Amino acid sequence: MSIYNKLMKFNPVRRNILAGIAGGALSGVSTIAMNQAHATNGNGGSTGLPANALADLEKKGMQLIITGSGSALPDPLRGGASCAVVVDGTVLQFDCGRRVLENLMLVGINPMKIDHMFFTHLHFDHISEYDYYAITNWIAGRQDTFYVYGPGGTESMS
Repeated sequence: MSIYNKLMKFNPVRRNILAGIAGGALSGVSTIAMNQAHATNGNGGSTGLPANALADLEKKGMQLIITGSGSALPDPLRGGASCAVVVDGTVLQFDCGRRVLENLMLVGINPMKIDHMFFTHLHFDHISEYDYYAITNWIAGRQDTFYVYGPGGTESMS
């Protein structure tokens, strides 16, 4: 538990209700969470990968990958709030806060495979890694178009 979690009070009833609603809405969707127990290598050390959490871009259907579950406050174990939805191999990234690109790589998704980026709102903790994402695509020589969606002001970021 981070120092910030100790300082903040959470409403567990609201959180449980929201989790139940989300769980019902997403039943049948494969989910990968970045804060799962890590897989181990042959020597008993951590691979850094969540156990059974590699995304499969060849798989038909939908996968939900939680790429960050933190807040605007720094936390060494949780990236900025974000998720990726993979539908029949197409990667839809929702928000792009800190550590999103690294977390995608941890589950086997090359960030250059993001086809669509959605911003729920333009708070810093939801967009902080977008510049890094855009420049990395340019450095890597990406030729494919990626699409960015969001509220007013999003266009000026690209």
